[in-house]
Amino acid sequence: MSPTGRRAPLPPSDHRRREIVDKTGLVVHPVGQGGEDLGTYDYSMLPGSQTLRHEVAAAFARRAKAHWDSAQSYTSYDRSVRHFLRSMAAVEPPVGSLSALTPEVWKAWAEAPGGYIRAKHVGVLLRHAPGVPQAVVAQMSKRRRQVVARPKKSLSSAEMKRVRSAAAHTVRRAERRISGNLALPERWRAGELDDHPDARWGELLDHLARTGDLPRVPSGFVRNLVQVECRRRLGAWSLQPAVTQLFPSVSEKAAAAVLLICHEGWNLSVLEKLTVPSQWPNADGGDAHPAIHRVDTDKPRRGRRRHSSSNLVEVGEDSHG
Repeated sequence: MSPTGRRAPLPPSDHRRREIVDKTGLVVHPVGQGGEDLGTYDYSMLPGSQTLRHEVAAAFARRAKAHWDSAQSYTSYDRSVRHFLRSMAAVEPPVGSLSALTPEVWKAWAEAPGGYIRAKHVGVLLRHAPGVPQAVVAQMSKRRRQVVARPKKSLSSAEMKRVRSAAAHTVRRAERRISGNLALPERWRAGELDDHPDARWGELLDHLARTGDLPRVPSGFVRNLVQVECRRRLGAWSLQPAVTQLFPSVSEKAAAAVLLICHEGWNLSVLEKLTVPSQWPNADGGDAHPAIHRVDTDKPRRGRRRHSSSNLVEVGEDSHG
């Protein structure tokens, strides 16, 4: 239901969610909430019993439909499943089905080097799968101690302030550089640079603003005149300084990401899913009033409340917007 109280339209009565497992039962091809492709997970070519591969693929798909909505989750569990199937095919005698799995075989696999995470993943998948002996389920459910490296140390408040200050300085420098350079292509488009020494540079920045690249010859190389102009204006043959006249560098983008994390308390997974925010000018209009950037966020661990939005208000250099 929307904030205004209107109910969302329901799908047609004959609508069915697309099955994520193919007819063979060995290939899982999931899609996300927005219809995005989350990868293909094919167990048809792995060694071992086809019965076991069918059972494990079915458990993988059941868990996926109920809990996962990111390619990272699928990929992480897929690695553990593949290791499990290869290992079960290599033991003597090979494990042909989940009902043939024994506590001894499971324990030996789970306690092998690097087996803690793999056992945790596969245990989650198979604990409620049909056919798994209760003795194996009990073995899967046992809590095992993980040898953990030195605990991570959080930054102090003073350190966080220094990080945020350094990131803000980088972003502010980029914003001033790009804002200052935008005036030149605008003047060139308005015809104010005719017979002016800056006309060629204004035309070059206009091309960069429209295409995101520098003019090139059919073979793909940047035109020689462009390199000469970059050398004359920037003192270097490198094209990277020319591109960053209108676009932020990689380090400046990273600094902007750090600022959002510091201000909003987001983690990296939320930041990775962000799209360009909508911008809403203040209702009163005018340059003196703040702009509001509306950012849609996706936090899967919140369950049904995973989707929300944040308003970043732009009221100066130190504001979130």
